Amino acid sequence: MGGRASSALENTAQAVPVRRVLALSDWIHALVPTLLIFAWFTLFPHALVDGDTSWHVAAGEWIVSHRAIPHSDPFSYTFGGQPWTAHEWLAEVLMYGLWTIGSWGAVALVCGGALAAACWALTLHLRRWLGFPAALIPLAFVTAALLPAAYARPHVFGWALAVFWLLGLVRAREHQKAPPAMLVLIMLVWANMHGSFMLGLGLAGWFALEALIEAVPGKRIAVALQWAGFGVLSGLAALMTPHGIEGLLFPLKLTAMAMLPMIEEWRAAQGIREVAMVLLPLIAALLLWRRVPLLRIVLIAVLTFMAMNHLRHHALQAIVAAVLLAKPLGEALGKAELPKLGFHANRAAILGVTGLALAALSMTALWRFVDQPESQHVPAKAIAAIPEALLQQRVFNGYSFGGPLIKAGVPVYIDGRADIYGTAFMRDYLMIYGDGNVQKFEAARRRWHFVWTILPSDGRIPAYLDTRPEWVRIYRDQHAAIHVLRSELK
Repeated sequence: MGGRASSALENTAQAVPVRRVLALSDWIHALVPTLLIFAWFTLFPHALVDGDTSWHVAAGEWIVSHRAIPHSDPFSYTFGGQPWTAHEWLAEVLMYGLWTIGSWGAVALVCGGALAAACWALTLHLRRWLGFPAALIPLAFVTAALLPAAYARPHVFGWALAVFWLLGLVRAREHQKAPPAMLVLIMLVWANMHGSFMLGLGLAGWFALEALIEAVPGKRIAVALQWAGFGVLSGLAALMTPHGIEGLLFPLKLTAMAMLPMIEEWRAAQGIREVAMVLLPLIAALLLWRRVPLLRIVLIAVLTFMAMNHLRHHALQAIVAAVLLAKPLGEALGKAELPKLGFHANRAAILGVTGLALAALSMTALWRFVDQPESQHVPAKAIAAIPEALLQQRVFNGYSFGGPLIKAGVPVYIDGRADIYGTAFMRDYLMIYGDGNVQKFEAARRRWHFVWTILPSDGRIPAYLDTRPEWVRIYRDQHAAIHVLRSELK
């Protein structure tokens, strides 16, 4: 009898993974990927080459100068005055403040810092369950999902907040408690920074359901009340935005818009590489099905479906999968790890070098990115060449050029705020911009009375305008061409 009891205890101990107690060397290990993420933002121009970064800064400038949150479009002449939910207002004010203090380098620096901090927290979570180098597997996957879209825009803050929110929920489940009320503050900030906060509310509801299902029958009412209280507080925090209930519903309305697939970052996964990357977390969860609770497999499957339909969701899917699969991977791979490489021997020196590296990277960003880097989405030289007389005249512009033009004070035809323009307008624009539909272009000119254009120089419409006697090309470089109606030239 005693032998059987002892054997049962041993089997139980083997079934439960041993959670590692984090040593200082683990914290130092986490600094390496943190520095790499930070270096990506501060050494390379990738984070600043997206045109939408510019209009986010311009929106922050508008908010600060008017001391109000816009509820209608102040930037385009096509939809000026139409309703606009500026749901990222807090991130935009922050970005404008950074731009004012340290130009574009400061914007990249703080966006990179937010994501680096999230990477640091994620790495520590992985190291609790996974040895080295096993912890690099999920970390590398998350990094591969994040970096292609790691632009200095509000969604980066959303990623960072998602990491800390999710880790708080997972820790609460580990301790079989409801999440701490302090976690609600993350939701308050998140709801005013980026629409991905809706995923955070969904995750809280999912973990609440898991807690209720796994609770001892006699404690289910108490568990339900605890998680319901947290859910109510989180929901109230999400409502505490300048847009109230409209801000809460906006992410749902956005994802339901028919025009989303027309936008590159919202398109469905395509090609072997993208589809494989999106499916990998679900495949891993299914392979580990004996160690992963069914409800969590279903959660990963739902996020995989979202990422397959809209690639924009891939980053959040990767973050959630990495956090949830860390413990099952630790069970499957065991605790074996390579030597600590002596990191524990010179902690003060390593921390000192890390501090110097952060300072050097920060100074480099502030020095290098005084101006927004020239790119196919940010035609800075072309915008600088626009005659002053045209700046307030109606323009037909490239979609990705809208942000830089808004920052330059030009009322635009279109920009990255696709939710304002709607499906019909976006479809007509893409027929002109992408397909070179001359009839649609001429119809748009008759309706909107624009007198100049700034478009990618290799596009079909600039080639068409070169053949028209009523249009004159006044500028061209590798990224953009500017044409003006001859009648507007003095």
